[in-house]
Amino acid sequence: MTTAQKNLGVMEGDKPLEVNPRVSLLTLSTVRALRGCLTVPVRRDVESGKLLWVWDFSISKNAPDTNSQALRFWLIELLQRPGVKELSLEDVINQILPPGRATYSSGEFCIKFSTNKFLLHNLRQRTNWGRPMIQRDCLARFLTARWIGAQQR
Repeated sequence: MTTAQKNLGVMEGDKPLEVNPRVSLLTLSTVRALRGCLTVPVRRDVESGKLLWVWDFSISKNAPDTNSQALRFWLIELLQRPGVKELSLEDVINQILPPGRATYSSGEFCIKFSTNKFLLHNLRQRTNWGRPMIQRDCLARFLTARWIGAQQR
């Protein structure tokens, strides 16, 4: 069992559950399930800055908003890796979206950000991401604009 799996403490029978490395951001529901808690304690951790690397993927005009149901949490922070809090937003975005990649397909976007094609369609309409491939620069700007942690720093 890896350290990350021990930190999560999630088991399926005798085998630990693993998160695929293609996934970067997890939904609020997934975080609640991993922690075994309701939404309120997770939101409290976001608002206090205990969870810093959180983004609002809602299509709301008020985004970013900690009350959003479409929050996404960086997996690496949830694994309690040392030094995560000291990283800059640019460093984190570069880990999520490696600078060597210029584009992402719709399917990659949905897997990487734990979302679906309906939300992707709505985001494309609002953000002018284009088709069929989504430019890395567009995604990086989106993550910068939708970062909840900006409110804590």
